[in-house]
Amino acid sequence: MVALGNIRCTIMVEKQARSDFHDAETENQNASFVSRYVECLSGATFAVKLEINKNFVFKSESIGCYVYVDGTLANSNLVYPSQVRKASHVYIHRVSGATHREGNDRWEFRPFIFGEIKHVEEASEASDQITDIFHRNDLGSIVVKAYHVKAKASNIMYPLPPESTRLPTHSLTLWEKQLKGSNLTHTAQYGIKQDAAARQIIEVEFIDRALPFATFQFKYRSKEVLQSLLLIRRPPSPIPLERRPIESLSMEEMRTLLQRQRGNPKVELQSKGKLESTLEEQRIKHEQDVKSEQSVKRERDEELDEILASAYVKKARTAETVDLSHD
Repeated sequence: MVALGNIRCTIMVEKQARSDFHDAETENQNASFVSRYVECLSGATFAVKLEINKNFVFKSESIGCYVYVDGTLANSNLVYPSQVRKASHVYIHRVSGATHREGNDRWEFRPFIFGEIKHVEEASEASDQITDIFHRNDLGSIVVKAYHVKAKASNIMYPLPPESTRLPTHSLTLWEKQLKGSNLTHTAQYGIKQDAAARQIIEVEFIDRALPFATFQFKYRSKEVLQSLLLIRRPPSPIPLERRPIESLSMEEMRTLLQRQRGNPKVELQSKGKLESTLEEQRIKHEQDVKSEQSVKRERDEELDEILASAYVKKARTAETVDLSHD
């Protein structure tokens, strides 16, 4: 979760909030802009969660929230003061996909999904193309912009956006030279379409010279890329058996190490002899421990037998004798 004043933004992956990581490239850019890295998962759905605190001060009659995915405007909504006031603490606005009008009276919704990029070595093998350098810079990003706006008119019938301005419905296959110098591993795509309710289209007027008062940028990357950027800690590498003290090795680890050394003529005989000697000591100690445990068990069994025998004799001596010959 990232905050700018009384407005916060979080990227949700499979309906779970994802941790965000510092982006040193955009540090201290300006007070109304923040950039973070987030981890993406191949084939997972994602959404934007925007939270507006009740103390937020409106400078106009509404807030215009615009969500850009890979440089494409995927969703826009208006938030009114009455909605924020009704919220118990914060007003929550979620964007999990895009709604498009298909024809004059049919609307469809498509969820956002992370798709893994397939790299090919030859340009002829690439089924997709990056049209320009600006488009490449937008790939792998989710940008949320919030504006102070004023509604002008509603139910405006805009022409249908061309397919080229929408996200793809498949994972991209790109020529690797087009991504040279980039750490991109994924792009966004649309999931399976669903029927959606009709949306009201409203024309707005931007306040403050059409400058957003808050911009949240999230660069989504794979876990491996985030580890290479030192944003996620790599799992500790196991210490090789050759570098560990012999005393800390288990018998199985000693046998494995001994097999390696026997197959390596460069290992000094002294080292091999020490390992063989230690392994033999461990074997003897193990056998002695087993014999000791067996001896203790026998002693305990003998003690138990003596206790039971003693109790039986004592019971026999104290048993009451009843003479049945008397009337």
